[in-house]
Amino acid sequence: MAEAGLRPLPESFPLPEDVRAAVERLVKRRRTRYEKFCGLGARIFGRLLRGARITEKSRREISEAGLSLSAEEWLGGTLLSLCAPAITCIVVWLLFSLLGSDPLTLLYLPLAGIFLGGFSMLVFQAYPSYIAASRRSDAQGRAILTVMLLSFSLYHRPDLRGAVVQAADSTGGKLAEDMQKGLLELDERKRYETARHLLTTIANEWGEIDDSVRQAIFDLLRSTGTRDESARIVDISRAPARVLEGMEEQLTRRLGSLIMPTLAFLTFSSLAIVGVIGLSPVFGVIGVSALDIKFFILMCSLLALSFWAFTVYMGRERPVTVQIPEPPPEDPRLPPPGKFLIGKRKVPMLLPPVLLFIALSIPGVLHVLGLREGVAGAIAGSLNVSWFTWAFAGAIALYGYLYYSPRVRVREEERRRIQDWGNALNTMGSRMLDGKPVSSAMYEAGTMMEGSPLAEQLKSASIRIERYGMNLMDALFGKKVRGTGIVESFLSAISRIKSESGLAAGRACMTA
Repeated sequence: MAEAGLRPLPESFPLPEDVRAAVERLVKRRRTRYEKFCGLGARIFGRLLRGARITEKSRREISEAGLSLSAEEWLGGTLLSLCAPAITCIVVWLLFSLLGSDPLTLLYLPLAGIFLGGFSMLVFQAYPSYIAASRRSDAQGRAILTVMLLSFSLYHRPDLRGAVVQAADSTGGKLAEDMQKGLLELDERKRYETARHLLTTIANEWGEIDDSVRQAIFDLLRSTGTRDESARIVDISRAPARVLEGMEEQLTRRLGSLIMPTLAFLTFSSLAIVGVIGLSPVFGVIGVSALDIKFFILMCSLLALSFWAFTVYMGRERPVTVQIPEPPPEDPRLPPPGKFLIGKRKVPMLLPPVLLFIALSIPGVLHVLGLREGVAGAIAGSLNVSWFTWAFAGAIALYGYLYYSPRVRVREEERRRIQDWGNALNTMGSRMLDGKPVSSAMYEAGTMMEGSPLAEQLKSASIRIERYGMNLMDALFGKKVRGTGIVESFLSAISRIKSESGLAAGRACMTA
C-alpha cells in the first residue's frame, strides 16, 4: 500500500497544520485484522488469484467500509476463510483415523468442517457490507449536526465559506470529513473553484447516502443566492427541518421492517430456551448425564450464535437517530478497561461473573458426579443441570451490568448537560439582548441555575472573561482538547459571532 511507505514529518518541515494532520492520520493508520487476514490469503493463493476481479458492488462496499484491499487480497481472504476450518477438521479426522479410531464414527468431523467453512465464508463476505452499513448510518446521524451548524452559521452571517470551515472544524463524521478534504483541494485550486462548487459536489455525492442531506445542502446554497432576507431565512430554516423529516421517515420505515424478524427471533429462541430447560431433567431421569451436558453445551452454543447473528443484523439495520455520543474509553468518569470500581478500588470485571457462575453451577456439578444421597443429593436432584443454564445467564447478565451501568450513567449525565446548556444559552441570550455583556449574562445564568453542575462552570468562566479578557471557549473549557459535540460546536460558532456583535451573539444563543 502507498501509505505503508509514509514516515512522520519532522516538526521543522514547513507544512500547514491541516495538511500535517491529514498526513499523520495516514501514517498512524494500521491495517486491521481483517485486512491482515486477507493479506495472508493473498500470499497463500496468490498464483490462483493473479489478475482476478471483483464486482463493482463488492468494491464499493469495501471502500465504504474503510478497508484498503485489492481484489486479489479480498478473494484470497474469502478462500482462506472457507478452507481453513474445513482443512483443520479434515486433518483432525485423519489423525484420529490413523491412531486407530473408526473413521465412520468420526465422519461428523469433516462434515462439520465443511459446514463451518461455508459459514465462516458467509460471515467473511458479509463483514464489509455490515461495516459499510454501520458507517453509513453513523455518517447520516453525524450529518444532522453538521447541517444544523451550517444553517446556524449562515443564519447569523451569510458567509458560505466561513460556514463550511466552521462546520468542518467543529463537527465530526463523513460529511465534515468531506468538507475538510474539499477545503484542502479548494485552497490548492485543484478540483473546486468556490465553496459553492464544493458544496454542490458534496451534495451530489451524498445523494446516494441520504437524499435529505443532499436537498438540505441545496437549500443552504439557495439561501446564499437570494437578496430577499425573508426568503433567505426560510431556506436556511428549511435545511435542518428537511434532514430531521428524512430521518423520521427512515426511522418509521426501518422500524416497520424489523418487526417481523424480531417477532420470529423471539418466538424461536424462546422455544429453544424452553427446550434446553425442559429436556435437561429428562436426560437426568434416564441416567445419561454425559449426554445431558453435551446437549446443553450444543444448545447454548447455537443460542449464543443465533443471538450474535441477530444483533449483527439489527445493528446493520439500525435506523438513523440523533444520539448522544458514546463516551470514549479514556473518559475519566469511566473505570479503566476491564475493571470496575468498588468504592475507589479497581476490580477485574471478569471476577464477579466467574464467581457467580461457579456458585450457581455447583448443583449441576454434583448432579453430573452422580451424588444422589444426603444434602448434596437433594441439591443435585432439585433442578438437575438446569443450574448450568441459570449460572450461564446470570454470569452474562452480571457482566453486562458491570460493563454498561457506568456508561449509561455517563450518557444520562451528558443528556442532562445538554438540557442545562439549552436553558443557560436561552438565559444568556435574553440578558445579552438587554445589553448585558457576556460575562454578566453568563454569571446571571449560573446564579439562576443553582444546583446544576453547570452553574459553577458558568460563574467561573464569567470571572475569567471579566478579569483576564479570555474568549468564550477558553474561559469555559480551558486549553484542553474539545469534543465535536453539539454543545461545543454551537458555542464555538457563538464565540466567533460575539467577536463581531454582542447583540448578534445574544440572538445566536437563543437560536441555538
